[in-house]
Amino acid sequence: MDNAAKALLIAGGILIGVLIISIGMYLYTSFRSAYSDSMNLLDSYQIARFNSVLTQYGIYDGESAIDVTGDQVWNILSYVDEAQNDDYSIATGILSTGDITVENYRKKLFFTDTCLNSFKYTYKYGSDGVINEVSITRN
Repeated sequence: MDNAAKALLIAGGILIGVLIISIGMYLYTSFRSAYSDSMNLLDSYQIARFNSVLTQYGIYDGESAIDVTGDQVWNILSYVDEAQNDDYSIATGILSTGDITVENYRKKLFFTDTCLNSFKYTYKYGSDGVINEVSITRN
């Protein structure tokens, strides 16, 4: 009789152990799913925030470029320059093409450019939905 009682205690302990492991796995998968959803939401928020700075001057439809002033060119390229040099930016690989680029905008934009001249501005989206190329040319 003593052995039967010990066997029942061992079986009960095993059942409780399996129950605790099952609850632990359920909580782990639930928390992992919630974490994944929150990270996806955060990524989409970061993409929208990044793109909104570059699209605030107009929506580029793929055909007609957006007319911008020299001040706006300065703002756009300063933001692109910051994104390229920030290790935590979602667009560190963003390209700058055209007549006025990140590499030369500080040398090529003068007071008369920012006040009197207008420029053509276009941008392209990458496969991840982030703007990955901006192009600015003189009119």
